[in-house]
Amino acid sequence: MRQFINGQSIDNIALRRLLGSAHAAPGVNLMQPWRFIRIVSSETRETLHHLVEEERIKTTQAMGQGEEEFMQFKV
Repeated sequence: MRQFINGQSIDNIALRRLLGSAHAAPGVNLMQPWRFIRIVSSETRETLHHLVEEERIKTTQAMGQGEEEFMQFKV
């Protein structure tokens, strides 16, 4: 997950073109390990964001060192 664009939507034609290009793009060893999920519910987005932040914090705590540096990444 990289970033939410709150309050904005993308039209279906542009979304299909974007996803088509992404699916055709090369990945590691041409495996293309990504999956795309379109989330339209703001409640679901907020819940997902909260869960991701919790996991990022747990990861930094497990690392012990470099926590501040890790939290700057969009993981």
